[in-house]
Amino acid sequence: MLLLAGAASRACAQQAGTIATVDSRIFATEILEYKQQIDQLNREFEAQTREVQKLAFDLRTFEIDLTTNRLNYTEAVRRERTEQLERLRRQYQRKSEDLEAAVKKGLS
Repeated sequence: MLLLAGAASRACAQQAGTIATVDSRIFATEILEYKQQIDQLNREFEAQTREVQKLAFDLRTFEIDLTTNRLNYTEAVRRERTEQLERLRRQYQRKSEDLEAAVKKGLS
């Protein structure tokens, strides 16, 4: 058992005339259960998470390429690359939202 410690806590406890105790033995059990739940969620959504991370990487790489080489592209190529970038952004946004919704559903 753990007694409430600290000068401020002791002063408050003495003023109120009570002493609080916390059974710290249950922390380890609850922390282990929590860690197991987190690990299960990570395993469950691992593939989706990797897909979203890959899309984020691809999106960033595409943005850098378009920005860096913008002047090297013809107007038609620039327009096509910009459209591709927008499609990639929408796909990333959709997949991110789907993953977020799935995780929230898994938590409830």
